[in-house]
Amino acid sequence: MQRARHLVEQKQGFIVLSLLLLVLVLSILAQGIIHIVKQQAKTQQEYIRHRQIAILGTELLLGAVNQEQQNNLQSQILQEITLYPGAEKIAPQIIVERRKTLPLRAINIAIKYKDATWKMQQLIIEPPGGSLHSIYNNLLYSSKEIIGELPEKLLPNGYPLSKTMPQMDINGYLKYKSNTLPSAGTLQEMGLLGRLYANDSGSSSGPYVIKANTTIKGNGILYHNNPIKLGEGSSSTGKLWLICNDEIIIGDNVALENIFLYANGPIFIGRNVHICGIIISAGKIQVGEGFVMRGDRSVLEPFLTTCYMN
Repeated sequence: MQRARHLVEQKQGFIVLSLLLLVLVLSILAQGIIHIVKQQAKTQQEYIRHRQIAILGTELLLGAVNQEQQNNLQSQILQEITLYPGAEKIAPQIIVERRKTLPLRAINIAIKYKDATWKMQQLIIEPPGGSLHSIYNNLLYSSKEIIGELPEKLLPNGYPLSKTMPQMDINGYLKYKSNTLPSAGTLQEMGLLGRLYANDSGSSSGPYVIKANTTIKGNGILYHNNPIKLGEGSSSTGKLWLICNDEIIIGDNVALENIFLYANGPIFIGRNVHICGIIISAGKIQVGEGFVMRGDRSVLEPFLTTCYMN
């Protein structure tokens, strides 16, 4: 009898212990679930906040660029803005940089949030010397000589109209670049993203070569301190500036629409090349047979780069 009672009590003890263990496990699971839910909620809130900052920065940047184009925008700290949920206050800042020697205007939006500062930037870039420089009264200009057969309408009366090449701000192009010079594969697959591309190139870095039959997609500015070589059969589809502190070499059978070529050295153009835009060279210009060019001054309009955040 006593043994039976002892077995019953022992069995009840095991049941109680099992229940206590079950309760403990369930409690731990519940705490884990609560922690996961809190983390997810926190992550979601941070995502919402980052999206709010990105949207706010983009809208402020677009407004600042429009104001800069109409007036003389100044650097300033804006009124505090309250973001919900959380009722967090932020004070966006507009920072304007001007580099007359490029010439360039950089419009920056800075938004400090917690321990980091979000920055968005858009560049307004003009051709060397500015689009109103007298050299751009020419559709095609060489400070030395032009070799090859040209359509007469490319040479205005009194050619050349300018004897002074604008000074090139090498350090400015390198300082404000958004990306390094892209490969031919990048040009064809992703294309230019409306930005300024340049390499921190020394005298030993060699030419920037775009291989044959490359299609340059998108809009962008490509600057190189050394020669730029564009392979035969290549073409462009958007607004493209090739600016070089050395020589530019264009291969045969190339078609460039909406192109601005500017070199501090000579420009060599192959056979059967079709160009729409403007060509300016501090050296000689040599064109091959079958050269066709249609002048288009609209390519000189200030280049607005794609805004970016870092």
